[in-house]
Amino acid sequence: MTIHIPPMYKLTLVQPWATAMALRIKVNETRSWAPPKDALGCDLVIHAGLAGNRQEDLWMIRDIVEFGARQGADVQLLAPLHALAAAGLPRGQALCVVTLDGWTATEAAARIVSPLEYALGNYGHGRAAWHTSNLRVLKTFMPMRGHQGLRRVPPGLEALIRAEMPLTQQSFGALE
Repeated sequence: MTIHIPPMYKLTLVQPWATAMALRIKVNETRSWAPPKDALGCDLVIHAGLAGNRQEDLWMIRDIVEFGARQGADVQLLAPLHALAAAGLPRGQALCVVTLDGWTATEAAARIVSPLEYALGNYGHGRAAWHTSNLRVLKTFMPMRGHQGLRRVPPGLEALIRAEMPLTQQSFGALE
């Protein structure tokens, strides 16, 4: 009997959004396009892009806090993200793996997401909110090259990533 393992995909996010996913502060990723049907139900590697620096991260988090507060979000939930950003967020590395469950038009998603989730995404007209679950933070962050768009992870690299995945969901804090 052969066991079918769905393919793994990779999505590069800029910081601090990649770390917000790894901290489970953010569970939706908003994009200008819907994910391809064959990616639904598959594992999605969240890769932290190289762009930015610590000061830019702190400015962005400040902006998220201010916007989130205006939306009525519990911005105290961002404290771990701010603390990590002050020390320097990882860049150019795979941080975690999530399952891509589906997507919703942002106009509909904006009515049901939490104020904090809303502050962490772009829920403008004509976009897609990608829904994720089953967060698994990698035991060791893995250096890898980022790309725009959604990419299939090559089989050899996928095996290395799967070897770094915990068997169950894990918090980012366990790695500090």
